[in-house]
Amino acid sequence: MTGAVPSFAKSIGLDLIVRPDGTVVLIELQHHFGRSGLLHLFSPAGRKHREITRRLRGLYGTSPAFFNSLRKVCSNKILTYRLLPHFQPSSFVYYQWGRRVESWLEGLPSDHLLLKPPRGGCGRGILLFRKEDFRRGSASLTLSSSVLLQEYAESRHLLDEGGRPHMGCIRHIVHVYSDSSSLGFIHLPSYWRVAAAPFDGRPPRTAFTANIS
Repeated sequence: MTGAVPSFAKSIGLDLIVRPDGTVVLIELQHHFGRSGLLHLFSPAGRKHREITRRLRGLYGTSPAFFNSLRKVCSNKILTYRLLPHFQPSSFVYYQWGRRVESWLEGLPSDHLLLKPPRGGCGRGILLFRKEDFRRGSASLTLSSSVLLQEYAESRHLLDEGGRPHMGCIRHIVHVYSDSSSLGFIHLPSYWRVAAAPFDGRPPRTAFTANIS
């Protein structure tokens, strides 16, 4: 990185899936992730988050231009994918049916795919399809704006007290800051986000939390 880096201190939430083979993929970036939720889950982590934020902003100030750029990328799933394609599940920016869509579906390692609107959180607007159902229903469909198609990435199962497998993903929180010449990172505690329903082979939608939530 060359040139002066703007001063800032900003928190980013990374949603990560650990696949059954142990590899890790990035699902989304979040520029806000609810410190109140973190405080509710683990109050020492929430207090540490507030303490570090105050200290970093006191040391390095803020940069509105950087905040706006970061917020733009983190709040738009298509921009996140274009920035970090090598770290995400197989994805495709979709507008209308064509040979490239068919080729992408043919190479999809999962039987399921997700349709994600560019904006939104907590699963709002995300649709889950079987690959063949999407192929049959979308061949004559042209959208008014682009959406993100993404492989459904199955996670390594977590067992509940009864031994039933559940899907889950990791929310990892990191503070990014700058002294105007280099970037620094402070990692905060991570936590698991686990589907309410067990994954039993023919699961309800509530079992598919990993890259829907």
